[in-house]
Amino acid sequence: MPQIFHRSTNTLSKVSIFGAVFILAFVIWASWDGPRNGVDRWWVVIPASLLVGVCFAIPLYLYMRERAPAAASA
Repeated sequence: MPQIFHRSTNTLSKVSIFGAVFILAFVIWASWDGPRNGVDRWWVVIPASLLVGVCFAIPLYLYMRERAPAAASA
């Protein structure tokens, strides 16, 4: 029985580390790509990814990125 608990804890920690690395990579990419593409409030994805999740932050950033050129040309 203790081995099963140990395995699940180990798996949970690996998933948590993977999620943290994924959020970090996304934030680094958004901070590099945002100013380059004219996304004014790219930093909004940082609290969105930490408070809600990456599944919300990525579509939000892509929406903001898609709207940035249209707002700049209008």
